[in-house]
Amino acid sequence: MKVCVIFAVIGSFKAFDLIYVLTNGGPLHASEVPSTLMYNMIFFRYQYGYGSAMAIFIILESLIGTIIIQKLFGKDEAY
Repeated sequence: MKVCVIFAVIGSFKAFDLIYVLTNGGPLHASEVPSTLMYNMIFFRYQYGYGSAMAIFIILESLIGTIIIQKLFGKDEAY
């Protein structure tokens, strides 16, 4: 159960393909997520440093989310 929850949370942080294809950020950026914003910064606005910083933020967000979920599930006991 813990692994499924971790994969779901990390997958939600990295959601890009469906949002980009269906809405491209939506009207007035209503469905903008960090990964679509990062993509637009790097490839359309040519702000590579800012886009790379967003990528690092997404990675750190996923890592912190994983650590929090592991703490919430408690210690894994081997039988």
